[in-house]
Amino acid sequence: MVLKPQPTLKGYNAWVVARLVEAKGITQAEVAAWIIDRWVDGNGRLLADEYGISREHFRRHGKIVQHPSSRR
Repeated sequence: MVLKPQPTLKGYNAWVVARLVEAKGITQAEVAAWIIDRWVDGNGRLLADEYGISREHFRRHGKIVQHPSSRR
């Protein structure tokens, strides 16, 4: 069997995040939030209609949970 390296969406995503971290001088988490905010701005209707996800729904029902590994 011949194995060939293949680019993956995950690899590309990691590359984009790394480039934005470098360019913007912010953390990976801040880059992810920045990307998601912009995506939601442009696709809010899709998220609300298809998945029931909206900023309004979060304001009323959302809950932020701290990951156990970040508690010290």
